Amino acid sequence: EKSPPVIHRVLDGAISSEFPIQVRRSEDNRIFTAALPKADPGESWKRLFRGDPDGARCLEPPYTIAEDKDNVILEVELPFWIEAEDVDVSIGSHHLLVRVKNQLSLSKTYWRNRAEEKKNPEKYHVVDVDESMWCLDEEESSKCLLINLVKPPLTESEIRWKKGRRNDNLNAERNGDRVRKGFRFFVDDEDDFQLESVLEALCFLETGSAFVPKKPWDHGGTTKRVSDVECLPEDAKDVLGTLLDSDL
Repeated sequence: EKSPPVIHRVLDGAISSEFPIQVRRSEDNRIFTAALPKADPGESWKRLFRGDPDGARCLEPPYTIAEDKDNVILEVELPFWIEAEDVDVSIGSHHLLVRVKNQLSLSKTYWRNRAEEKKNPEKYHVVDVDESMWCLDEEESSKCLLINLVKPPLTESEIRWKKGRRNDNLNAERNGDRVRKGFRFFVDDEDDFQLESVLEALCFLETGSAFVPKKPWDHGGTTKRVSDVECLPEDAKDVLGTLLDSDL
């Protein structure tokens, strides 16, 4: 009881005082979860803790992202009344900053190949800032902010020795794992503590569905929302089984 707090942050939204916090713990004590009921059920929070950028610590980000060997495309759905002058997009060499008046404040950091950057720090780039661009498209009942982050031209080494394959996040080895290669383009989106499966399982347990992001090494996979337990990733199903056993 006298131990220092593990988390000492201010929530960005209000939680209900009428309903209890639901706590679960697996039998082996490896998993502990606490579900805090929102004061307004169904309300979408932009962030979990006050002071965080939008989408921080959220399983489902406020954008969709698609990446290939030459481009990274982000799409953000916005209300129909948003105009171009309400949007501020800053595409930098290390970060992407997006601000939409009264709607969105996004700060993302690019993944970097530290080994390649160390070889030639002056010439190493993740994004071609001059070639990258953004636009605001009008759809039937909304606007779509589209951001195209263009990757720089292939280096001489990538052309000569890698057969045109980039030394980027898509091809990087994960801690020496030659089978599962690839990192997410934004380091903020990486699952460093392997909590994704826990969140997927808990969301499915609470609501009957879960948002399942594509794993960076699953190049043929897709990001999806599932409502069938059999469509959950195997590790999420294992966690779900553990949580259900703890309720018995």
